[in-house]
This record gives sequence, C-alpha cells and structure tokens, in this order.
Amino acid sequence: MNIRQALIVLASLLGGCTSLPDAPIDRPVNWETHKKSISDIKHWYLSGRLAIKNGNESWNVKLYWHQSNAKYHILLSGPFGAGSVRLKGDPHSVTMTDSDNKSHLAWDASTLLYQQTGIRIPVKELRYWVLGLPSPNMTSQPEFDAYGRIKIMRQEGWSINMKRYTQLNGEQLPQKIFMLGHDLDVRLVIDEWKLGTLPKDNPLAEDSPV
Repeated sequence: MNIRQALIVLASLLGGCTSLPDAPIDRPVNWETHKKSISDIKHWYLSGRLAIKNGNESWNVKLYWHQSNAKYHILLSGPFGAGSVRLKGDPHSVTMTDSDNKSHLAWDASTLLYQQTGIRIPVKELRYWVLGLPSPNMTSQPEFDAYGRIKIMRQEGWSINMKRYTQLNGEQLPQKIFMLGHDLDVRLVIDEWKLGTLPKDNPLAEDSPV
C-alpha cells in the first residue's frame, strides 16, 4: 500500500469520528499529580491540524500521530507533492517516506523534515507539548492557569501557549496549542485524542502492515 492509499484508508477510519467537544473542566488539578499521571501515558494517538507560518510563507498540514512508548509514527498530509509524508522513529533515528515512496534516514526528525520539505516542526519537543508537559532535560518557565495546568511555558527559544484543554478518560489534555519561536508561528488544533494502543487495522498502529 502506498502513502496515498494509506491516507485514503486513514481518512475512512477517521470519517466516523466526531471532533472533540469542548469538554467541561470540572475540577482543578495538582500539578505534580497531574504531571505524573500524564507522564505515565505510554500509548496515545491524535489527529489534528497544523498551521505553520514563517515570514511570508505558510503551510496548512493535517497531522496524525501515534506514540507507543519511545517509538512514534507520524503522518503529515499537506503541501508535499502527492499529498503526504510519513515519519517513523525513536529517540535514536528516524525514517521519512516521502510522497514518491522514497525513504530518507537521519537521527533528528525536525532536521530531516526541514531538509526534505522545507517545513520546520519541533518534533522531539512536540511529543511532550501535545500532552501539556514540558520537554524533559530542558529548562522550562511554566505559568499555570486557574486549574493548575500549564498555560504558558518557554523552552529552547519557544513560547508555548496552551489555549484550550479537553478531558478524556479523566485526563486533561491540550486541544489547542500556539507555539512561537525561531521565526515560526505554529498553531495546532487537535480534533481527536485516543489513549491506549490502536487497533491493528489503523495505518498508524505499530504493527500495521502499511
């Protein structure tokens, strides 16, 4: 199955899913307790929309992300020729498959993505930011909202603004994130969250044949 076919299958899988509602936040959280609970989530999936602006250039990209422990599988659908690129990696290396089904290997996903597409996304840090957590082993300057969750934090030259949270399975997770840094304006709206492992027929599942 090529990337375009995988994207069609993925779209059909997501077709029956509704967007996340503005779930009411019914209780404040203790930050340390909340941080540990979110950090313990080892398997998750999200789909959403990225708007990226760099000066006069801008891109609108659909994002599908499956994280399984340290491994990630990301599908980006947007201005990539035939329509998508796929990243599969871990903390040590990443392989990108482009719209021509050619593979490119590197150690850093953000650098590889920029070299091959011209689009910059802080992939390594975004893994944690989408969960409402600071990226570990980096200094952070968090500001908390009235519910005890991170509202704004600064890391590695980025200002990350958690504009909206939603609740899922008792956990409070970001739904809208604005990121400014390195001459980039990156805005992410998450349409769907799933916690736990994915079914095998999802193209982003770790053991999917795609």
